[in-house]
Amino acid sequence: MESIKYKIPNSLFKNLFSLNLSKGKSSHIGDDAYKIVESYFLTKSGFVSTIEKGKNGADMAVHYSNGKIELYEIKGTEDEAIAWSKLKVSSQACYNGLIQGMILIRVTSIGSKTVTLHFMKYKEDFNLKPEARWSVTPVNKRL
Repeated sequence: MESIKYKIPNSLFKNLFSLNLSKGKSSHIGDDAYKIVESYFLTKSGFVSTIEKGKNGADMAVHYSNGKIELYEIKGTEDEAIAWSKLKVSSQACYNGLIQGMILIRVTSIGSKTVTLHFMKYKEDFNLKPEARWSVTPVNKRL
């Protein structure tokens, strides 16, 4: 696993956290993680040519200057640690991508000025354990 400390640029930090909307909402944390990773890759000028939303289960597709395209799954957490128990993959397409070599980037310390990006590979850094999911539906009661 490669772990990289990344200091968020002031303008992005103010944009993401000035209203403190991310606190505790997983959808906001996920969006913030995506923007942080995008910002990180944009600092790699000369190596990265373009970044776009991913397809086929990936969150992000990074086009490198050498013509290579790398797909990434991005997961964020406010925790300082990886928080393995909170790290879930919900789609079959994402699962398929990860077992075929797509990199999982776990962004920790969302909400802090400095975050850590953990670049992880299936079978080297993590395994995927299937879990049953249940849909919650209302009980139909006669009024």
